[in-house]
Amino acid sequence: MNTLFRPLGSIRLAVFLLITLALVAVVGTVVPQGLRPQDYQRLFPGGWQTVTALGFDRFYTGWVYRGLLSALAINLFACAFRRSAAGWHASRGRGTGTLRVRLDDRSVWTEALRRDGFRVADGPPLVAQRRRWAFLGFPLVHLAPFLIMAGALWGSLAGYVGTRNVYVGSETRSADQWPARAPSALPFTLTVRSFRLFYHPIGLRLRVVAAQGASPLLETREGASVDVPETPYRVFVQTFDPSNGDLVYFVDRGAGSPRLGPFSRGKEDGAPVRVRPDAFRDLQVRRAEALVALSDGAGGVLAEREIAVNEPLSYRGYRIYLTSWSEDVYQNPYVGLQITRDPGQGLVWSGAVALSLGLLLLLFGDGAWAREEGGELWLRGSRGRASLRGLLAGDQELRGQPSSRQQWGSGASNDPDTAKARAVQPPRQSP
Repeated sequence: MNTLFRPLGSIRLAVFLLITLALVAVVGTVVPQGLRPQDYQRLFPGGWQTVTALGFDRFYTGWVYRGLLSALAINLFACAFRRSAAGWHASRGRGTGTLRVRLDDRSVWTEALRRDGFRVADGPPLVAQRRRWAFLGFPLVHLAPFLIMAGALWGSLAGYVGTRNVYVGSETRSADQWPARAPSALPFTLTVRSFRLFYHPIGLRLRVVAAQGASPLLETREGASVDVPETPYRVFVQTFDPSNGDLVYFVDRGAGSPRLGPFSRGKEDGAPVRVRPDAFRDLQVRRAEALVALSDGAGGVLAEREIAVNEPLSYRGYRIYLTSWSEDVYQNPYVGLQITRDPGQGLVWSGAVALSLGLLLLLFGDGAWAREEGGELWLRGSRGRASLRGLLAGDQELRGQPSSRQQWGSGASNDPDTAKARAVQPPRQSP
């Protein structure tokens, strides 16, 4: 297996692929993307067929760019495989130790290991471990990027992004899919049942008609109250509908008096004052909602809910977003919908979780194991030297012995293929 992965995991190959990707990616910037064939014939009269054959018209989804990315992914996987395999074996207490010491006195080492938090098994041979599961951080960190890349590739190959304008009260069974910009059938019928706009409180100028016949002009807004001059009344504006000018309001008459209302145009019996909207400020949309329903061919409802911007309807991997709204020249309202499907999203999130968990294990797990092999004690730590420094340095430094840092030297390595056995003195028992 190492013979296979060693050439594929070459650092030189990784550098070559990265440089090639950087150079070839210039094509995606120079060549306009997603145009019609006749447009490329006009832009590149001598080589437009080559441009389309190589997929440069849709470069980032073409076989050249994806092929180079796939080669880079294989190279990175080969680079990470050995490290991940070593971490997996280490989590089971196997593999080669990054440090070997002479086992002159087993009881001394047993006590030292227990003092440093190891669980020591009854032996011989001497076997000890401390949070061995922390070594799982190596395969998690190294393999998580491939889950993310696989999810992104799956989403780009099998994913779906389409748009469609649908009139309120109408339905559709297709959407214009990107990047082909051609109609694509949907596995359901999409109906827009209704549409509503909600505005921020509207600034109003009111004309108040009192019993005395005066008609003062007052300024207020929805959800606020205003005093009526030269009267004991105070008007509270509940809502205002700018489409028909209808106003819903209440009338207060001092503390302790019951609030009168609600009143509106044509429903003002018993109102001590009558309120009419005179003008209002420009409307500012606070929220837009469309009631969307999905149904099968037989008319059965599969899903239904109010959608808004960033609040989509989800159904079997599809997401329906509200992106726009307007009216045609005949004032018929319609909404713009975006329909997406990303089957690789679960893999991407799994990779992100695995990467975060692996980093936490490596940073804070501080795992280690020790195993007796042929008169030597093999040691390995998930954090390299930091995981073993306390074990080897404590009693030696108190006795004036060389510290573990000096004994390891600069040639120590966590890689089992390059680690060198270093003979050090065992820790001494305190008097």
